[in-house]
Amino acid sequence: MENQRLNIEQQRAKFAFAHKESPKETNKKGKEDTLSSNYDAMVKKVPAYIQTNGFVYTMAFLAEKDEGVLQTIYEWHCTALENKMKLDKLTSVTKREDFLAKIVKDLSDEEIRMITVDTLALFTWLRRFVDDEKAAEQS
Repeated sequence: MENQRLNIEQQRAKFAFAHKESPKETNKKGKEDTLSSNYDAMVKKVPAYIQTNGFVYTMAFLAEKDEGVLQTIYEWHCTALENKMKLDKLTSVTKREDFLAKIVKDLSDEEIRMITVDTLALFTWLRRFVDDEKAAEQS
């Protein structure tokens, strides 16, 4: 059991390290744009938002304010091969825009609690890597 928990944490850390910078999206002109201009600050704030407002409301907020952080959460819960605790109901979601609708419509309270705990654990790692990246830039 301990090895399984350790493996899950290692997979989260691996994913978080790969996503320590804002995701990019190709615009209509073929250039890549970052989805978040303030990714590192939002990564630090999201756990507090989740604990204060709840997971669903935080995802709705991110859909409006910071698509980069929402993209990272969507990728972890819907497309990441590293996530062994992925909910079956979310594997069919193919677009970030459908992620929030799927959470609101199809997930039970227990599943929302599970996804909340998993997201908070992921953000523990993301915050570490964002902090380390920022410290390395200032040196």
